[in-house]
Amino acid sequence: MALRVRIPAVLMLGLWSLNALWAISGVCCGLLGVTNACNLDAAHRLAVQNPQLHGIVELYSRLVEFQNHQAFWVGLVYLLLSILCLVAAVRMWQFKSYRLALTGVIISVIPCTSSCCCLLLPIGIWSLVVLSNAQVRQQFT
Repeated sequence: MALRVRIPAVLMLGLWSLNALWAISGVCCGLLGVTNACNLDAAHRLAVQNPQLHGIVELYSRLVEFQNHQAFWVGLVYLLLSILCLVAAVRMWQFKSYRLALTGVIISVIPCTSSCCCLLLPIGIWSLVVLSNAQVRQQFT
C-alpha cells in the first residue's frame, strides 16, 4: 500500500524541485534585470550608430524592462506553487494531511502551473487515482 503512494510522491518531489530551481532562476533574473540584457546593449550601440533607430531601441528597452518584471512575478508565483506542492508531496509520502496532498496533486494536473507540466500531468493523474482509493485515504492521519 505504501509503495503505491510513495512512488508518485517521490516523482512529484523531484519534478517540483526542478520547478522550484527554475522559478528561483526566474526571480533572480527578474531582480537582476538580465533578461535580454546583452541584446539591449547591442541595440543601444546600433542606435548610437544610426539615430533613426532611437525610437525602436527605446521601445525595445521598455519591452526588456517589462520582461524583467514578468520574469520576477511569474518566477515568484511558480516558486510559491512549487513550495506548496513540495510540502504536499512530503505529506503524501508521510501519509499525513490528505487534503494538502490532494491539493498538491490537483495543482500538478493543472496545465501551465509548472515548467515541468508535460511530465507532471501524467504523474499527477496517477497520484490522483492513487489518492482516490478508499484504502489509501484511510491510511492518512
